[in-house]
Amino acid sequence: MPGPGCGFGYRSGDMLQPVGSLPPATYWRRRLVVAVILLGLILLTWYVVFGGPGKSDGNAEPASHSSSSRSSSSSSPPSPTVTRTTTAKPPPPGARCAASALDVAAATGKSAYKVGQQVALYLVVTNTGRSACVQDLADKQVDLTVFTGDVRVWGSHDCQVQPGTAPQRLGVNKPVRVEVIWTGKTSQPGCGGTRLQVQPGTYRLYAALNGVSSAPVIFTVTS
Repeated sequence: MPGPGCGFGYRSGDMLQPVGSLPPATYWRRRLVVAVILLGLILLTWYVVFGGPGKSDGNAEPASHSSSSRSSSSSSPPSPTVTRTTTAKPPPPGARCAASALDVAAATGKSAYKVGQQVALYLVVTNTGRSACVQDLADKQVDLTVFTGDVRVWGSHDCQVQPGTAPQRLGVNKPVRVEVIWTGKTSQPGCGGTRLQVQPGTYRLYAALNGVSSAPVIFTVTS
């Protein structure tokens, strides 16, 4: 049995209450010293094994750029002649429009443009049948041509025809417009020859869809 001051004493059934010949504070201080030593040994072991917090092995790869930034930098520019956005979507329900039920007209954004300005041209289609129908309004279906006098100066299909389909439901007597932007330069079928800026004068626009042609609409180009 340990003598006075030689160790810890405990009362039977109570491990937390120190007993012995020394004051209780002495035993609590000894317990605290032992606990601090044990905690220090645990922290030292963890640091040796795991290398401490935040350590890097120096082999982590740098973060890569997102795919969207790469794709945007490599995208090709749009056509300078025809500006059109086609969105792929399922065709709407309904029967296909008969050519006899379509009224096709041509229109321009303004009645006069200056030399060098982009010209907004439109095909306007109206379903004159008895019920709604579905018509493909894709680029290959919409044909716009510009004349001055008897000379053909530009056509929307001369240099580019965008692929795909764009079926759209046409309500009865509800006009739908399709816009094509013309840069104001001449063109030939197959995009041959040199494209030149048109000069001041009077011009006629024709529109055609599904075999149906419009009457001409007149606009001018000024200096």
